[in-house]
Amino acid sequence: MLAILQRVIFIALTYFFATSSLAEINGLIDVRTVYADDTRSWLYEGLGKQRFDNAHDGVKLGQAVLDLRANLADTITGKLVINGYDDRTGFVDITEAYVQWKPLPINGYRFKAKLGAFFPAVSLENGGVGWTNPWMLSTSAINNWVGEELRTIGTEFSWGRPGQLHNSPHDVEFISAFFTANDPATSLLAWRGWSLGDRITGLTESLPLPRLPSIYGASGIFDSQGNRDKPFTEIDHRYGYYVGANYGYNNWFSIRTLHYDNRGNPLGIYEGQWSWKTSFDHIAIKADLDNNYSILAQSMRGKTLWGVEDYGVNSAYKSWYFLVSKVVGKYRISTRYDHFTMEDNDHIPGDNNAEDGHAVALNVMYMINDANQTGIEYLKIFSHRAGREYLTDEFGKSAVGPAKNEVSIQIFYRYKF
Repeated sequence: MLAILQRVIFIALTYFFATSSLAEINGLIDVRTVYADDTRSWLYEGLGKQRFDNAHDGVKLGQAVLDLRANLADTITGKLVINGYDDRTGFVDITEAYVQWKPLPINGYRFKAKLGAFFPAVSLENGGVGWTNPWMLSTSAINNWVGEELRTIGTEFSWGRPGQLHNSPHDVEFISAFFTANDPATSLLAWRGWSLGDRITGLTESLPLPRLPSIYGASGIFDSQGNRDKPFTEIDHRYGYYVGANYGYNNWFSIRTLHYDNRGNPLGIYEGQWSWKTSFDHIAIKADLDNNYSILAQSMRGKTLWGVEDYGVNSAYKSWYFLVSKVVGKYRISTRYDHFTMEDNDHIPGDNNAEDGHAVALNVMYMINDANQTGIEYLKIFSHRAGREYLTDEFGKSAVGPAKNEVSIQIFYRYKF
């Protein structure tokens, strides 16, 4: 079924962009000077919770994004998003590709339908071009994980009552979706834990898992699991779903709720990837107050499972954050506090995935004009993760202890078009 869906999406988008003129082209180029400490980043098989470490800092391309939109008919549009990183093999990949049907409102009610690959309706933080974060460089632990391991590959339907069509300050929307090909999601979350950054996984990309040869790989406890995570793989041929409700008041207050369940078969295995049974509940709130203050808050609580009793992984995870931002002249000053935990409920000897941590970020952004921004961000993360005791270096020795402080400073320039 996945192969058929992918073929339909590819043919539809190819026809779409070949037969229509581009309605909108947006993009972003982000260049940074990065200072990071010596904790090995998860991108290089470590258990660091940041994107960069001192072996991979300096002048970096934060990201390059190209967002293409086109009109096929009056009520049908398409979107294709491509991003690039200098720490990705092949540099570029597609992050979203979908067709949306949005007919005119009927009796004051609006209906929308999507088909393709897109992000679940979770984040109020990532409203920038290509699902980037306009508030800060780093994204909260919750939405960073969404960008890493979650993508809706399927269909989404929404029905709404826009307040402006009813002379009312209240906007209401209900969402439902059915998807496939997200079975390995939480492989990274379970064995690496939460992280904070801004790196969005491409649809064809695989991600490194930490160097834990005693846990997975040929000599590990779970020798059927490979050392890379391919999050957008179909394994068990089951459809997942999510349902949600959104509410807005007078264009200054909004709230999102969502229940997600991939309905994964916890016994599924395919080419070194496991099918995880993953679900979570989520709520996000945003308020734009007087005096140019904005407040964002978000919470997620979920669980994931693979295997059987006495052989597998059973974890519960949760995280929340609180972000405050204020515009002062041409400056935007933003700060965020994150808290995150993971419970190890399987108690398999040698695979303790429990962790607890928190992070503080401060960003000062100078808005030169609508297209150009520059600024600096400070990020500090403290976490305690039992699995660090299993991490090995090149010589097979334990690399770090379970508790760790991580710090990074990034000076950045962004150009938007």
